[in-house]
Amino acid sequence: MAIMKKTPFYRIILFSLFTTILSLDVAFTQSANDYYMDAAAKLLNEDYEGAIEAYDKVIELIPDNALSYNNRGSAKVELGDYKGAIKDGAEVAKG
Repeated sequence: MAIMKKTPFYRIILFSLFTTILSLDVAFTQSANDYYMDAAAKLLNEDYEGAIEAYDKVIELIPDNALSYNNRGSAKVELGDYKGAIKDGAEVAKG
């Protein structure tokens, strides 16, 4: 019997959010949407530093985008930047 690798829960959530965003008419500017898709792909591929940089660009363009703060916080947790993740979480709570 083959042992299956368990998919981390956050990956399932991120994939769900990623596909939902693709199906919605989101009010992103084209460049913000490009950065967001790039960031989501990097996060799913465990390129956490790259994801943080791309989410930084999305947040710069759309400062009240709670989903970007949430996902950037997830990447920060993976890198052990818990203070940064808490700050991002506080921005999500504001939204």
